[in-house]
Amino acid sequence: MSGTYLAIGMLSALLALGTAVQRGEATAQRNCDRMIRLLPEALHDLPKHACLRRENGQVTLVAQLVVPAARVLEVQRILITSHNMEPLRFVCCGYETRPITLPVPEEHPLAAGTPEGAIRSVILTLGATAIGEVGATPEPLGQSDADLTLELVDY
Repeated sequence: MSGTYLAIGMLSALLALGTAVQRGEATAQRNCDRMIRLLPEALHDLPKHACLRRENGQVTLVAQLVVPAARVLEVQRILITSHNMEPLRFVCCGYETRPITLPVPEEHPLAAGTPEGAIRSVILTLGATAIGEVGATPEPLGQSDADLTLELVDY
């Protein structure tokens, strides 16, 4: 009999853990969507590649979006206009921008749960690979997809 109770107890614990993990993933997805909404509306339709929740460290959540090659120059222009991002520049093996910081407004849902004394921001980066042989002229910007990454950070 005690073996049966132990098995039932273990099964209940596993089900509760699975439910907690699903809730955590749903919350992460919801918060990734909230982070994406901090971008200009014209970028809200970019496909989401990943939403990663981090338990430790300053970066607590990462949303990765795919910028199709045909839209790279448009997205760059929008980010330059809306957030004063610098243009993509070629570095080594690809194109990248300097990261920019977007403040999370106090009334925004992402501001909830900010640790005492911390400032919560979103770090935004844009990068695209430049396929080609080392030392050769890189392929022009907009010939390959780019990655738009948003990281929720507590300072």
